Amino acid sequence: MAKQKNDIRTIVTLGFILVLALGFNLLNSWMQKQVTRDQGSFVFRSAQITGRPGNKINPILGDNTEVTKRTRIERGADYTESVFFIGSQEVAKSRAWPDGRTETTGAIPDGKVKFFNDIDQTYGEEYYLNGKKNGLAKTFFENGQPMAEAHYYAGRLMQNREYYANGAVRFEVDYSDARNEEDNFSYKNDKEAGVGRLYYENGNLKFEWRITKSDPEGYKRSYNQDGSLRAETLYDKYGSLIKK
Repeated sequence: MAKQKNDIRTIVTLGFILVLALGFNLLNSWMQKQVTRDQGSFVFRSAQITGRPGNKINPILGDNTEVTKRTRIERGADYTESVFFIGSQEVAKSRAWPDGRTETTGAIPDGKVKFFNDIDQTYGEEYYLNGKKNGLAKTFFENGQPMAEAHYYAGRLMQNREYYANGAVRFEVDYSDARNEEDNFSYKNDKEAGVGRLYYENGNLKFEWRITKSDPEGYKRSYNQDGSLRAETLYDKYGSLIKK
């Protein structure tokens, strides 16, 4: 009777050890699969970040979906050239001459465009609609300080503000009510239209003007660094000089 009990204990012990061993093997196998799966996910996430194999992200050109633009001057050319990319693929090219003429080939995508200017080493972002600038555009100096903020509507510059390298406002203008060349005034093509102000680097007003459609008379005024008036010019609604 005692021998039978010992045999039963031995069988139970062996069975328990067998179950433990089997459980350990199953657990180890599951852990290996989990590690492999996690490693696969990490590789997949990395692929999403770094782009497709053989197509690394260019810090200027961006990833495969970003629209970017680089502006440069070709040696010997009398125009600046801006090239648009989606990822590394060129999709459009625009040329601009000093006299205001432009020429565009390809299709500029709608929406946000990140840009880099090789000429003055500035960068920023702007928005396009139907091939024209539309909305807010921000430009930064090479060191990251803001250089300019502009608002466009259907390619027309409506408002602009520029900054000195120290962050102080250098220039601001509002063209939304400006008398322009379409109005056929004697001062057409005059950049000093609309409402504008130019500042000294210390923040004092240097020059201002108001040439709008709403005002029957316009003016231009310049100031000394101490704030005193230096000169003033008045115009009638046709752009003719009234007083200087």
